[in-house]
Amino acid sequence: MTCRVLPKVLVVSFVLVGLLGQSMLKAQSTTGKIEAGKPTYAAKPREAWKDKGRIVGTARTQVPFTVTVSDASGKQVKSAEAQAGKDGARVYEVGWLEPGVCTLRVTAEGYTPLQLEKLEVRADQDLRVNLEFTK
Repeated sequence: MTCRVLPKVLVVSFVLVGLLGQSMLKAQSTTGKIEAGKPTYAAKPREAWKDKGRIVGTARTQVPFTVTVSDASGKQVKSAEAQAGKDGARVYEVGWLEPGVCTLRVTAEGYTPLQLEKLEVRADQDLRVNLEFTK
């Protein structure tokens, strides 16, 4: 039987590719968690809001995220991108929603999506849902 010796450069290349491939897989599979605080309501008796409601909130994160609202049938109604707020926080607002039961879905790259079901949008009120992102 003949045994061949691989050049050192080729062996080192295989080792580096193997190590880099593992670290890249770990980086891609790492996901953070998005959590929501207890939803609260605040009355907003503005005439312009008559019979409409909003879902609003903040998150102490620099991570860009999207909030999507679906109605009781599962149809996407509206979505919003979080905007930069004060003190390094991000804020979001999904307004002009019809009163009723809805689902709120929050997505961000590198995080497991958060889905809150059976939230009630009330006329002339804000539904505040603050978020927390953890790795």
